[in-house]
Amino acid sequence: PSKEKYANNTVDEEFLSHARYLQQMIVYKTLKYGIKNGDIGLIDRVIGVCCFYFEGTGQSDYAFEMLYLKRLTSTKACDKELRLAILSNSLVNPHGRRDTWQEVDRSLEYLNLELKRELWARRTSTFGLDALFRTTSLTAEYTVRLRKVIEKAFAWNGNSSHTVPSPVDDIHTLAFEL
Repeated sequence: PSKEKYANNTVDEEFLSHARYLQQMIVYKTLKYGIKNGDIGLIDRVIGVCCFYFEGTGQSDYAFEMLYLKRLTSTKACDKELRLAILSNSLVNPHGRRDTWQEVDRSLEYLNLELKRELWARRTSTFGLDALFRTTSLTAEYTVRLRKVIEKAFAWNGNSSHTVPSPVDDIHTLAFEL
């Protein structure tokens, strides 16, 4: 670009776009690193910026939640121990390693997915939602690990020849429809 273009106070749109992108990536990467490593100090730093991002993108419910969180963790609305507890309880470390932290919301989504799969696989006239919660909701994480180990141990390695598709899914769907 020539100097004449910038002499009349025009804005370099490409540079501005890159600068805005980098600003957002700094917040995103800080939040991602803070979550992955369980660093609640880093997470606390970006909560205020997230308020603006959510409001700017029209997600006012999230913006309100973040503002409420910011109020609780940054003002004297709570004592210091409660502020620390609020931030600490937003993360969970399911594998116990240094860099395997995740949001509690994500962990709950995984649990809900596994419960949904379990209900789909076991639903009968006597086994429904109530029975699912009584029998498997507290052990879902352990049974998922066990299922993966068993599937890996007894996995069948087939060749590339044509195989006939299993009618199990069709039968299950038809039985569920009836």
